[in-house]
Amino acid sequence: MLLRRHALIAPILALPTAAHAAKEEFGAFLKGVKADAIKAGVRAAIVDQAFAGIAPNQEVIRKDRHQPEFTMTWARYKALVVSDTRIANGRPIIARERPVLGRVRDRFGVDIAPIAGIWGIESGFGADTGKFRVIEALATLAWD
Repeated sequence: MLLRRHALIAPILALPTAAHAAKEEFGAFLKGVKADAIKAGVRAAIVDQAFAGIAPNQEVIRKDRHQPEFTMTWARYKALVVSDTRIANGRPIIARERPVLGRVRDRFGVDIAPIAGIWGIESGFGADTGKFRVIEALATLAWD
């Protein structure tokens, strides 16, 4: 599942700098993203489906600008989000997903440990998928 999603998410992550993107209207920005996704091999029908109804999400922007990682000390943040329980719960999940994580490591050159750490903190290893549409949130962040 993880590798299939990268085909659409990877082009979004490789978008122009935020300073450049913010100068563009969101619609023009999305047009470029869609073209890049198609150029990268994502089928046009998939791109159209993924980007249907996308608009700048102001709640995503607000949350991005007030992340706890940047409003408290590392010690305080770590005490809140990196618990022995989270680590213990994550170990069997990481072991189960090691083949996929290994393919991600091999393809993108990112070690498994930071991927697992971010996955654990951001979603509880997939248990909390949030309330935002992924493509809309990523497009909003890249544009902003």
